[in-house]
Amino acid sequence: MYQVCYVLGSFDPIERAIAIGKVLKALCRIDQDWLVHHPEAPRLEDAGIRLIPEPKDIDAWHDIPTLLRTKQATLPEFRCALAAERARGGEPTIPTLDTVDDEQTRFTLATDLFDGEHERALSHRVLSHMLVGLTEIDAMLLRRHPEYPGIYDGYVRYEEEPLGQEDWQDAPTSVTLGTADCEDLACWRAAELNVRYGVRARPSFIWRKRPGGAYLYHIQVTHPNGAVEDPSRRLGME
Repeated sequence: MYQVCYVLGSFDPIERAIAIGKVLKALCRIDQDWLVHHPEAPRLEDAGIRLIPEPKDIDAWHDIPTLLRTKQATLPEFRCALAAERARGGEPTIPTLDTVDDEQTRFTLATDLFDGEHERALSHRVLSHMLVGLTEIDAMLLRRHPEYPGIYDGYVRYEEEPLGQEDWQDAPTSVTLGTADCEDLACWRAAELNVRYGVRARPSFIWRKRPGGAYLYHIQVTHPNGAVEDPSRRLGME
């Protein structure tokens, strides 16, 4: 199972609500793509999935294949799955959380994909949806806070996360910590280019297979003309 934890640095209730909505939107998109690739999947209402309480102090939401495998779901992830199923190829209605802990800053998406070549293309679409989610969070924050520093203004440097850790930080979190990994920097830069310079850049990635069989991904920024910018290299990655 591949898990990404979005780390939110803003405690403004409106900004938090918008940011959480972007995470749930990413899950809806992930579920939509999976359903397109798996038309044989049973209807959710016929799949025997039981609703379970959300764990205290943990917001971790899983994709449809996980729900079908475990036969259980919390309400937010089940609502995302239903929204994807009902939307088919259209625009899903993004669910909202009934309650939000004022001190909660970490929201996790978990997927059963990234487990082999047979669904590599679908896994890459899932990764793209996750990256768009973080980019949209950063874009929202930059629109609301024009006083935020630029990514190259000296407030942050590249630092690789420990192996197996996938904390995806928004721009305020990266500034507070002073360090950020490639996905944090690429999404921040793409958002900055979109919001402050009117450049329709997007986060993109390259990947390779390691000798041991695992896959290594590196996140960059692709400009509309196809040019690739690598904020991580500009900020200290060797």
